Amino acid sequence: MKTSDSIVIIPTYNRKATIEKSVSSVLNQTVSNIELIIVDDGSEDKTTVIISEYCLNTENVKLYLREHKGASGARNFGLDKAKGKYIAFMDCDDNLFENFLNISRPLLEKNLDLYIFGIERIYLSGIREPWTLIDIEYPCIGEFADDYIRTRRALMYSNCNKFYRRSSIEKAGLRFDENIHFGEDRIFNYRYLLLCKSV
Repeated sequence: MKTSDSIVIIPTYNRKATIEKSVSSVLNQTVSNIELIIVDDGSEDKTTVIISEYCLNTENVKLYLREHKGASGARNFGLDKAKGKYIAFMDCDDNLFENFLNISRPLLEKNLDLYIFGIERIYLSGIREPWTLIDIEYPCIGEFADDYIRTRRALMYSNCNKFYRRSSIEKAGLRFDENIHFGEDRIFNYRYLLLCKSV
């Protein structure tokens, strides 16, 4: 997987307790040359200092600083800077499973428009709850939509478990709505689905 093929965007704000683990989970993947774009949305704690250490030692980490405007604006800023074929988003308290990118690498060779993965949700109590998906390919977006409407099991609400085709996003000028502060990722996903032919 070449650097230009895989971009991970992480918006962050005052997350010194979790950002190091999140960044490490990306950089410790067995696939090399992953480009990681971190957009610090005006952190006032030591988040920026922690990320800066990675930038000194890892050339494929890019840190951008901006004044605090919210996660949607930070993601949009990251999209403006990204050049890869596929885009993945993470929140600053998310972590990739070990070897995830290497395992999922063959899927990208199918050249589909959207990839959706299962997640493991970890509650503050420490309880871990896996949310899994059936491994299936939809060559037609209509088939996916029909299945999703009937089952609602496609984990469409989040943007942190997907690979998006960047060229589709840019061609449509698609961005997160910066005036919405809850559910903005679901709206982005629904709008992106309109651009898809395969999932």
